[in-house]
Amino acid sequence: MKRIWIAVVLIALTVTCCISEQIYVKNFYTTIDTLAKEEKPKELKEYWKEKNDTAYIFSPHDMLDELAQSINALDDDPNAETKKDLNDVRAINKVYYENQRITPSNIF
Repeated sequence: MKRIWIAVVLIALTVTCCISEQIYVKNFYTTIDTLAKEEKPKELKEYWKEKNDTAYIFSPHDMLDELAQSINALDDDPNAETKKDLNDVRAINKVYYENQRITPSNIF
């Protein structure tokens, strides 16, 4: 009986970690997408600097490297080229989110 309770506790911890990760990834994705959509490259860079260490804990590094390079290459002032770059950031961010969220294709 003691083994069953240990297993139940471990399963509960695992489920809690998975749910927490999914909430963090969703909030991370939504914030980056919103800042890029609103054309706020300076705020986007600041958010990235604040959250990138935590994002690297939850995700494979190679998946975030391209996103990091795209965000760091942005100009601080919005212009025509920055708009294109922000759209690229949104596309890379979308791919990141689709690869991180729990779906049957990601599990199997």
